Amino acid sequence: MKPCWAHYLLWLVIALAGTGAILSGCGQEGGLYLPEQPAQPDPPAPQEQPAVQNPPAAQDEPDKN
Repeated sequence: MKPCWAHYLLWLVIALAGTGAILSGCGQEGGLYLPEQPAQPDPPAPQEQPAVQNPPAAQDEPDKN
């Protein structure tokens, strides 16, 4: 049985697809890398709260004169 032209065409398509797949990986040289992550915005600054003034301490002991 003699192979027909479709048989040759099938092998040609397979060979071209395989060659294209192999050559598509030739772009980047070197090790793998992770893409840089976008810079994260600074956390909001804490708002200053007014200082609470404590009332003067009450004297627990009576004056000894």
